[in-house]
Amino acid sequence: MDVAVQVSLLHALRPSLPVPVLQHYDARSDNALGQAYILMRRLPGHNLHDTLFKMTTNERCQIAKQVAQLIVRIRAISLPHGIGPLSADDTGQLRIVQFPVDPQDDEFDGTDDAKLPPMTFHSFVSIRIAELRAHAQMHDPPDKFRLKLLDRLSSDSSALLEAYALPDSSIALFHRDFAARNILVMHNKDKARWSISGVLDWDECEAAPLEISSVWPGWLWASDQEGEADFDENAWDPDLPVPDDKSELIKKSFVDEIEKLKPGFLEMVRRTRDGCLRLVYERAREGFFSNGHVKELDQIEAAAKKLTKSSDFSSHSPLDFMIVEKHPLPDDPTSALKITPKITRSA
Repeated sequence: MDVAVQVSLLHALRPSLPVPVLQHYDARSDNALGQAYILMRRLPGHNLHDTLFKMTTNERCQIAKQVAQLIVRIRAISLPHGIGPLSADDTGQLRIVQFPVDPQDDEFDGTDDAKLPPMTFHSFVSIRIAELRAHAQMHDPPDKFRLKLLDRLSSDSSALLEAYALPDSSIALFHRDFAARNILVMHNKDKARWSISGVLDWDECEAAPLEISSVWPGWLWASDQEGEADFDENAWDPDLPVPDDKSELIKKSFVDEIEKLKPGFLEMVRRTRDGCLRLVYERAREGFFSNGHVKELDQIEAAAKKLTKSSDFSSHSPLDFMIVEKHPLPDDPTSALKITPKITRSA
């Protein structure tokens, strides 16, 4: 994200969120430093990652409630319509642009283009797959392996989005690194409590479907033996077992608060998990450039097959598969159940 966009975004966030205050910036490179820069006032507080395990259980429960409130406030930030990276016009107003056609660009910031950004999760995935296919076709010879992967993604994601994506196509600001290391907290001695004093690292945020931007901060109730780098902070499973009773209390504090503020949040996170929607979004966003990405596609495909089997079964009555008749067995005069296939004869 370039300097001008960061400045515009921080201006937009500042009234609602504790983000750094801008002192000065220069988006040009022909200055004394020889590069664009931003000068910001340092926020008070300590890194939550270094502080969390020094808190009491009650203090961690209070922070969990504040994180829930913070997530809701981030979701409420007003954005231009569309899904994609953020940019800024000449007046400093935010706007949505396109992800680059080549996802391996060093600056994955998006490109200014006359095209309107996709407005729904479905359209984002289909448009991105079309763009990535066109890019793969440009290779000489065409990248057939990547084309096959994109075809699989197109086929599998369609059913999953239909079943699990939100019907109202809501979009919200997505902080791609919503982790304890990017949250500052400070201790108020008078009130004898900790409070969130800052949120950092906004240079990789974007406008994303609500299912994707609604992060699940499982690091809040993790044990001190779990390293934060061992997992994706935005893709926690809400039903993973917690380490102990203390962690259960912390998790309950978060869930109770987020459900009070946004009823149905937990169920949405579960649906996003069950439908592999986060993986669908990321692979449509970036394409395939590692074996890990191919394994993620296998997960998407497995979820789609599971959905298909479930749909096939639920769309039929048990009587469509079998009928139950009573027949006396030859060697036993008592009545017994015999299951036979149901045969449908055409007229």
